[in-house]
Amino acid sequence: MLNADGPAADTTTTDPACEVADSDQTHVQPPEPPHLISARQREYEAAGAAWFDDAVHHVMRATDRLYASMSQDRAQMLAEELVQPTGDDEPMIVQPIRMEVAGAVNVTAVIKGDLTDLHETVARTAEQMLEQTMRSMFAQLEAVTERVGNVVQAEGDLIESFIRLLQTMEIAFDENGDPQWQMVASPQMADEYRRQFDAMTPDQARRIDEVLRVRREQYYATRRRRRLPRHG
Repeated sequence: MLNADGPAADTTTTDPACEVADSDQTHVQPPEPPHLISARQREYEAAGAAWFDDAVHHVMRATDRLYASMSQDRAQMLAEELVQPTGDDEPMIVQPIRMEVAGAVNVTAVIKGDLTDLHETVARTAEQMLEQTMRSMFAQLEAVTERVGNVVQAEGDLIESFIRLLQTMEIAFDENGDPQWQMVASPQMADEYRRQFDAMTPDQARRIDEVLRVRREQYYATRRRRRLPRHG
């Protein structure tokens, strides 16, 4: 502040609370820094987590056709006992699986508009999630099929093993009578299946058709026995 009659006045003041008396001089103790409170909004974090989760599952579906064909339901909507084994065994309780994926995103780069690190993290997360999901799913399927007795050992002639499998598994058919199934095999096993199917004998083809005819009739008979509930 300027003094109208002279030079600038000394306006410096000292907080008495910051003065410490000493025999020779007075020391000024700096005040404590103010307590900082984060102003980051939780809504941003929730929206970012939801976007990341959707992006990862979109990449998973685009990467693996089998995963894309699987229906997804909330765990709360599923029954605890999903498998009823044959015989006198107790019902099999399907346990949830736990998956862990580690990753990091350079937030500074994202703020500057560089999304390279974000895209790579989404892709790596989707790859790890897909590997853990499919490995756990096939392990669960193996345990279930062994429990209910639907395991067929494919040794030597894969066509004969396939015919035995058709005789044990449940098969659904569409309105045109075509079986609704999907075979999943490793690349090496898939090539061997194709080779043996191409070399299938007429007798094996006839037996497959016969098994499918019987299973088709059984499927339609089961559907005809269904009745709507009566009211009143």
